[in-house]
Amino acid sequence: MSAASGTSALLALPDRFAGLSIWVVGDLMIDEYVSGAVERISPEAPVPVVRAQGSEHRLGGAANVARQIATLGARVSVAGICGEDAAAEQLLRLCAGAGIDTRAVLRLPGRHTTRKLRVVSHSQQLLRLDWEDVQPCTAEVSAQLLTQLAASDPPDAIILSDYAKGVLTPETIAGIRGARGAVPLVVDPKHRDFARYRGATTVTPNLHELEVAAGCSLDVADLAGIAAAARTLMASAGLESMVVTLGNHGMLVVPAAGAETAVPAMRHDVYDVTGAGDTAIAVLTLALAARAPLMQAAQLANAAAGVSVTQVGAVAVSAASIRDALAAHPDGKLLSRHELAARAASS
Repeated sequence: MSAASGTSALLALPDRFAGLSIWVVGDLMIDEYVSGAVERISPEAPVPVVRAQGSEHRLGGAANVARQIATLGARVSVAGICGEDAAAEQLLRLCAGAGIDTRAVLRLPGRHTTRKLRVVSHSQQLLRLDWEDVQPCTAEVSAQLLTQLAASDPPDAIILSDYAKGVLTPETIAGIRGARGAVPLVVDPKHRDFARYRGATTVTPNLHELEVAAGCSLDVADLAGIAAAARTLMASAGLESMVVTLGNHGMLVVPAAGAETAVPAMRHDVYDVTGAGDTAIAVLTLALAARAPLMQAAQLANAAAGVSVTQVGAVAVSAASIRDALAAHPDGKLLSRHELAARAASS
């Protein structure tokens, strides 16, 4: 396929998302952003004083993944847990406004809804406060969650958005695996034991998560070493493929058979990486649900993640902004390990 025809196929891919149905199972969060100006240092302690000028609530975690899917025109059902608190009310209101099906969101008495408050000034985070409970779901809660999720539209793909906050227990994952059928199953992992995700179509760790799971240090420039570690884990955990996210170095796609392929990052001014992984897994999964090849899905996800980091906080990027990013970077082709090394040496 020529570069021009490859770019054309990528540009057309988001048109195939309408009508797809995606399940997102994982840890729900509500993000609050307090923004303001810093004009002095506190006389009480060596900390900046932020003169608050506004606040905003956004969906986070698995809910942010679901919002990204809904923004791109697909139907999405999210499954997870929250508390019976004000943060849960805010989370459910935002989900309803985004068109997200929340019938499989369970409200548990006595549990804190995961809430993250970030203080931002001049596009920079100054402080983050977290409220959360991380106790694993009971078997009864997992069973109820899965029962209610099964009443939603049958999925064209399933995402496990694991933030290690207690939803994706072995029982929940086993239930999803049993209900999956033949559709793609894509996992954003947080646990070091990737075997818990056995049978997944692809797993999307960042480099640090891969290092922890593999039990070794990895150099971002050593793509062969990264691929070898990924393949060892894939073989032991029964995974079909892995897409390793490498921050401003892009992604490395590692299939079970065949050579690994690098997807170079598109150069942007980076303001905030919050939520970039959520954007990437949402777009990757939509592309796989639309029956795009893994490499093409990774290219589209890489472009979408590049757009998301140019904005402050967790955001949902539009199909138009993804297309604009692709059109602005015609050289953003897939590179072999040797091509990427040659490019790095010449820069």
